[in-house]
Amino acid sequence: MVALTVLYQQGVPFDMDYYTSRHLPLVERVMKPLGMIRAEVHREIVNMDRSPAAHQVVASLYFESAAALRGALRNPAAAEVTGDVKNFYPEQPEFRIAQVL
Repeated sequence: MVALTVLYQQGVPFDMDYYTSRHLPLVERVMKPLGMIRAEVHREIVNMDRSPAAHQVVASLYFESAAALRGALRNPAAAEVTGDVKNFYPEQPEFRIAQVL
């Protein structure tokens, strides 16, 4: 299994209401048929040393394999999801891909 993690930095405007009411349902509607197994969203609070968290929101989308993730991202339907980011976050988020152990 692999996870595509999307990180939204602290200090950048983020419309949480839009994200939760519009973007997350869009992710589910578009990405599930493309092979997404599940998604998780975390709102970072603080680091273990009590310093400010680097990110305000971290989302992880899980796929069966790297090939399944690549196929989903290459599908034209995925552009609807990536194109929606500008509606709640004015910058480019960070993306990471990792194998789930």
